[in-house]
Amino acid sequence: MKKIIYMITGVAICLVLGCRLDRLEVDCGEHKTFERKYNISSNFAAYDIAETTDGGYVMCGEVYHTNDLDIFLMKIDKSGEIIFFETERKETTNEICHSIVNTPDKGFLVCGSAENKAYFAKYNFEGKRLEDERVELFNCSSCESINKSGNEYVFAGTASNPEIKNSYVGTLNLQGQTPTLITHYLPNPRSDTERVQEVILSRGAYTVVGYSYNTPGNAAGAAMHFYRLNENLQIISNTEKLYHLGTQQDIAKGVVETEDGNYLIVGNLHSENGGRNIFVVKANPNGEILNQYEYGGSLNEGGYSITQAHKSSQYMILGEQERSETDRSNDIYLAKIKSDGSIIWEKTFGDAGINESGLQVIPTECNGYIVTGYSENIGGERQVYTIKIDANGNVF
Repeated sequence: MKKIIYMITGVAICLVLGCRLDRLEVDCGEHKTFERKYNISSNFAAYDIAETTDGGYVMCGEVYHTNDLDIFLMKIDKSGEIIFFETERKETTNEICHSIVNTPDKGFLVCGSAENKAYFAKYNFEGKRLEDERVELFNCSSCESINKSGNEYVFAGTASNPEIKNSYVGTLNLQGQTPTLITHYLPNPRSDTERVQEVILSRGAYTVVGYSYNTPGNAAGAAMHFYRLNENLQIISNTEKLYHLGTQQDIAKGVVETEDGNYLIVGNLHSENGGRNIFVVKANPNGEILNQYEYGGSLNEGGYSITQAHKSSQYMILGEQERSETDRSNDIYLAKIKSDGSIIWEKTFGDAGINESGLQVIPTECNGYIVTGYSENIGGERQVYTIKIDANGNVF
């Protein structure tokens, strides 16, 4: 009887502390970290990564062949060893995967672009695309982000409206295994180009970030673009905002909801000293800026992704940073920050004379994180570059 009581008490304590019962078997004393550049192809890059149901990781992106680009899926285990690498050779056409999400059958749904049309495809747990299950949306020219939304999926990108590329958000489901459009949001035709970079489900609605050249005050360059849509993909009144945060080209790349019901948005801007800096903006649900933080100095930095860290009120930001005044190549930049913008720690990864960029970061077991992106040599050839770190950003 005492043993049962102890077991129940232990489970209750674990639930109170937010433990994940499905990860109790992980021995964090043997937590695997690694830093790897993969040589499967002479030219390929990963744009997104997701954890799989068996504790591995699946990445998607583009692989360059002689005259065209093709989508690839690559799965690795916790140690970084390749489980599968799958690509479809489609000569003379270009297909790119920008985002990947798990499906209930342990497979994957990807979105991207194919010959200037948004591309969606369902893959099984082995990375094989199901026959005749590729879907293209002719009124949407690209998909940049896809996320699970209840029993459906929400995606965002751009559409020609009618000639200018404007923001586009849609929802879809899987009819059998076929991605099927449910509804979409496309604003009235605007005078200039804009693009959505990420959409997330938050508080029963959708939060959208990106950039737009429909800028306030006729200012030059792009402005950070923020708006929210209700569950029917209708814009919520007074939420659409455009901001110039720097001197030009203010581009929002990612967004995360904070515990206080606001949002942290990451991206890059041009600073007054002429460099390109990472910004993080804290905004309320109406898109009104509460705080703005910048990272970087006289060199160039770019912010591409933000995600919730393991601890409350902490977040991971990811991007790239120039190495030095004499070596202007980029390293991967990764920082853990607090909700007030202060840095807990920051790290760079990469080699001299090589351009490296981090495009997505997600949490792993044992309070660690995994980063993926690419490494580009002086000849312009890219390799998938993936780093798995511990809670303090270390590889050992």
